[in-house]
Amino acid sequence: MKPIRSSATPLYLTAFFVLGFALSSPLTATQPEQVERFGHFIYTGSLNAGRAGHSATLLLDGKVLVADGANGSAIKSAELYDPATGMWSFTGQTLEPRYGHTARLLFDGRVLIMGGDTNGGLPLETAEIYDPATGTWSATGFMNEKREEHTATLLSDGRVLVVGGTSDGSSGLASTEIYDPSTGVWTLTGNLITGRFRHTAALLRDGRVLVTGGRGEHFRLLPTSEIFDPATGVWSSAASLIQARSYHSSTALADGRVLVVGGVGQRVAIGSAEVYDPTADSWSPAGRLSRARQKPSVTLLPNNRVLAVGGFNEVGSEYRVADAFMPAELVWSETRHPNEPRAEHTATLLQDGRVLIAGGGFGTTLSSAELFIP
Repeated sequence: MKPIRSSATPLYLTAFFVLGFALSSPLTATQPEQVERFGHFIYTGSLNAGRAGHSATLLLDGKVLVADGANGSAIKSAELYDPATGMWSFTGQTLEPRYGHTARLLFDGRVLIMGGDTNGGLPLETAEIYDPATGTWSATGFMNEKREEHTATLLSDGRVLVVGGTSDGSSGLASTEIYDPSTGVWTLTGNLITGRFRHTAALLRDGRVLVTGGRGEHFRLLPTSEIFDPATGVWSSAASLIQARSYHSSTALADGRVLVVGGVGQRVAIGSAEVYDPTADSWSPAGRLSRARQKPSVTLLPNNRVLAVGGFNEVGSEYRVADAFMPAELVWSETRHPNEPRAEHTATLLQDGRVLIAGGGFGTTLSSAELFIP
């Protein structure tokens, strides 16, 4: 990793600007009635600090906690969004600046943030806990590895599984570890079959965790998938993706399947989606996005449709576009556009079914936020 070079570009994505990849596929035609029925976007209150590569977590009281991120350099601050007022307010201060980290809501209502990168391009092994009751942050143990571009999954028993990532920016870590909130201790568990970063993870209905794709040793693109069993601490091979991809998304659907969307392949952004069936251990095609793109935010809505917002192409252009997916039909339809193009933003499903889209951006780091109204 190299230091952040400008306010426009979070550190860990600068590689895409220098590769000179081709632009992604054009928008596909969408019927006006399709656009209308999937909702629309409206502005809400702006963040107090523009940020990208931050985390956003829905709290038990319905507010949203946004932590850290980058705006020219790593940020050391946190804010709360109140859906009742549409306003943001600062809450405490994180112990160190970080971006590209992960965050998970614990069973007791506290929030765990971990890993990521800081100023100077150094991955972190530190973790912090936010307590909504006091609005304060405190340190909680050290991970066994410094890691960024990892995944963190809240297990059925309340522990948090952290998988892979990278400590050098070019090769994936095979190590995985588990955080126990009752003790504040990190413990190594079974190693991945293939070390990886820029992958995704999804919790299956039976409590196991599916990990897909990413980059491996020497930046090699991976089509493989693996499944972790918390009962044994062992990883086993699962069916490989139809298309190898990294910087994609994974979303557990209401019927137990897992939807994988977008990403980047060999120098080209990916527009396809695919669905994993854990019963059959198989992948099947699941339509295409209106634009091929990396790292769209993907949210499962209360009506079981899936909303994909923004993302960026191979040369770092962010998109002002959104698509809705219907799992039963395996069809994507373009919805109304967001008010601004965004990448490296967050999307949080609120308790009333709206979706909060916050921050992000490449050309300019955004402080604006908007709501998707289904």
